[in-house]
Amino acid sequence: MATLSAAAAAAPSSAAMLSRSGIPSSSFRKSTSLTSLLCPRVKLPTNTSSSMSVKSKHNETDDSNLPPLPSKRTVVGVGTITLDFLAKVETYPEPDAKIRSTDSLAQGGGNVGNALTAAARLGLSPRVFSKVGKDAAGVGILEELEGDGVDVSHVVVAEEGVSPFTYVIVDEKTKTRTCIHTPGYPPFEPEEYSSSAISSLLSGADLLYLDGRIPDAAIPIAEEASKRGVPIILDAERKREGLDTLLTYADYLVTSAKFPQVWTEAPSLGESLILLASRLPRLKFVIVTQGSAGCVMFERKESEKLEVLDVHQTLESLWKGAQVFSGSKPTVVSSEVGVLRRPKAENEEGCVGRLLIGTPDSVPSAELVDTTGAGDAFIGAVMYCLCAELPPERMLPLGAVVAAAKCRALGARTGLPLRGDARVVSCLL
Repeated sequence: MATLSAAAAAAPSSAAMLSRSGIPSSSFRKSTSLTSLLCPRVKLPTNTSSSMSVKSKHNETDDSNLPPLPSKRTVVGVGTITLDFLAKVETYPEPDAKIRSTDSLAQGGGNVGNALTAAARLGLSPRVFSKVGKDAAGVGILEELEGDGVDVSHVVVAEEGVSPFTYVIVDEKTKTRTCIHTPGYPPFEPEEYSSSAISSLLSGADLLYLDGRIPDAAIPIAEEASKRGVPIILDAERKREGLDTLLTYADYLVTSAKFPQVWTEAPSLGESLILLASRLPRLKFVIVTQGSAGCVMFERKESEKLEVLDVHQTLESLWKGAQVFSGSKPTVVSSEVGVLRRPKAENEEGCVGRLLIGTPDSVPSAELVDTTGAGDAFIGAVMYCLCAELPPERMLPLGAVVAAAKCRALGARTGLPLRGDARVVSCLL
């Protein structure tokens, strides 16, 4: 494995790196710094002037307004890290059209990189396992993560590789984003995630996060983490190669709005949650993110007195209850603990636990800039709460606040809040 410093020391000229990586040199401004070359418009939170000062903010524990940092806060993330090229446009272009962007940004991206950055700004100590090339993009990706306090020493750097990158088109009119991803090259080789490499990666880990990608590496890492008793949180955006295997290792699951029904082929969200929990008995909870509608959660929970609950009726009742809080600060509406069953499935045992709805931290249309990475931001907050052993009543509002802050700025990381942000503090106290 090559480290960041080794990669930077051996990096060729910027022109040569851009040519080799296949990234158009016209996308960049002239600069003598690799970080500024790759990220000419990276915006950091307003209460800091550089990514290194963000890192120092993470380590402040003497602020009397904040609770102490979790004693267990080493999070290992496994997945893809990229360079994102974002272009904001008034409206998505028609075929063969030529339009101008209204704003643009080059910034590190990738699910695992974004989620770990969010977690680092909240005070955790993340460590990432991924692969980049020794090109301008790769060096810049690692520098940016390291500046935010993410340990990149376990990232594999390919001598002649090309780092992953993504073009992101942000539509101002529809408030949507379109991503065009180009995977890196070469792919992982077995020796790069050897038993010794995995052992080093997981040393002292308190939580393992998998973004559902690079399954050849993620599966043996998940297996070893499971043997060591390291809890695992998995991001399930959509069906991917190897995801079914990773699901069997997951203690915690966060999914996109459509994934549960697609994976279970259930006719409704409520039924899909019961089927997910039934098929994956190791799961302690599953959270389904639903954008501006908030999120739905099923949490396993024991109780001495158990009432049989129809999952469809229970969920409908919770949605009605959640509407009362529309427009207010994010909160949680919960059912009683019971045996949740699918409608007309009296012969099924059902799942013991409760359903919860987390209401969103609503972002006015005039303030909504870009939803890229909102789910990653949410997961970063969930990881913090798992390390801090905070209940869903704290977890879901914090996730909503962090995701909403992200959506107020262009790029997946620009708007991610620091631990001392007033809205974050209100969720932690």
